[in-house]
Amino acid sequence: MDAEATGAERARFGDRLRYWRTVAGLTQAQLGKLLGYHHSYLCKVERGQRWPPGSLPRRADDLLATGGELDALWWAIGHDPSPGPLPAPGPDPPGTSGRGHRFPSLGITCPLHGLAGCSATVDPATVRRPATRIDPAAVHTYTALLATYTRSNLKDTSTGTGARVEESLHAMTRAVRAGGRYTGALLALCAHYAQLAGWLRVERGQYGLGMAWLHRGLDWARAGGNVVASCEILGLMSTVARLEGDPRRALDYARAAGAAGSRHRWPAVWSALLEARAHALLGDGRAFDHHLRHARVLLDRTGDLDRIHAPWLHGAEGLAFVDAFASGGLRDLAAGGGDRRLAVRAADAARSALAFYLPARMRPSHVLLVLRLADTYACARDPEAAVATATGVLRAVATARETLVHRELAGLRARLHHDWADTAGVRDFDQRLRARSGPAVR
Repeated sequence: MDAEATGAERARFGDRLRYWRTVAGLTQAQLGKLLGYHHSYLCKVERGQRWPPGSLPRRADDLLATGGELDALWWAIGHDPSPGPLPAPGPDPPGTSGRGHRFPSLGITCPLHGLAGCSATVDPATVRRPATRIDPAAVHTYTALLATYTRSNLKDTSTGTGARVEESLHAMTRAVRAGGRYTGALLALCAHYAQLAGWLRVERGQYGLGMAWLHRGLDWARAGGNVVASCEILGLMSTVARLEGDPRRALDYARAAGAAGSRHRWPAVWSALLEARAHALLGDGRAFDHHLRHARVLLDRTGDLDRIHAPWLHGAEGLAFVDAFASGGLRDLAAGGGDRRLAVRAADAARSALAFYLPARMRPSHVLLVLRLADTYACARDPEAAVATATGVLRAVATARETLVHRELAGLRARLHHDWADTAGVRDFDQRLRARSGPAVR
């Protein structure tokens, strides 16, 4: 156990405490009184100047209705990230045991062979035994396992992938502390695992825990000189900031992502898209269009190395990725300014993204984009098209565990209810949704 968290980690905890206090509409003095602490002490905690006792985050979770985030974050930061033996493993995601991969694959390169490539297979015995030492076979196993979990998450996030990713990450951190010849290779993998673990937390609405993993992954990426992971993680941090309604911080992370990979071309595309989305949230349509055009120009200039590191920006998938970003930004601008022309553009971009790729095998992304298309119709004052589009994915929405999907649905329903709550189509849509999802839907 670490006696104290580092300054950066204390600041991250303080940021989340401040966020939830602000959401609850409380001042530091009001929350301090409820918790039994002077407001000056709470101020120091929020600034990262003091590390609180374990009772404070538990009580704050109850008072602020955080769902346990602060207590979990306190333990994740203030304690060894992998105490004791691994938990008893649950069912493996489909295709885990014995699964082979040829690298580079899915933007993942083997840390032992790099761009030269290799084949690697998941060895279940390596995964299940305590990782006290590391050898090339173990590096290959954890590389193949990362590819398996990444592919599993693209298809479906309801297979317990998050828990398995974090279990593997805990095992690898123990091996890193043990040291040895292959510590650097394992450190490179740790950065990618933390990136995936963080995003899986974000997909479930656990932004604070997600950011904690992303920050740790960024530290590992920088320590190991892993430029690819650094760029991707900073980009995800920008996305989380935007999801939390902080476009200024989203811009800072987006620019940092581009700067971290200045020797490559794909990070410039990634950075421009993220900046475009942040500017849309700020209501700056001119800056949004500028960065979106810049991203499209840069996309045409990417080369073979960019395709290896960021295959999601290559070919039809790359075009769809850009159109998906465009649809989200245009929808945000239309919703903020009431401009029907922007909503029509957003719908065109969403349809283009769905046509280019996002097939049913990538179910979470497909469902989210269909709901976004429906929302663009609502912004364009076409509730019938919005309802008809969203109805097609109601079954998938009802079983989805991703908070991002339900966030998209909530935005659509709020827009429909604001202007058309009494229409037959919207009432019928709500009844169908309740029938699929149960009483949790109001």
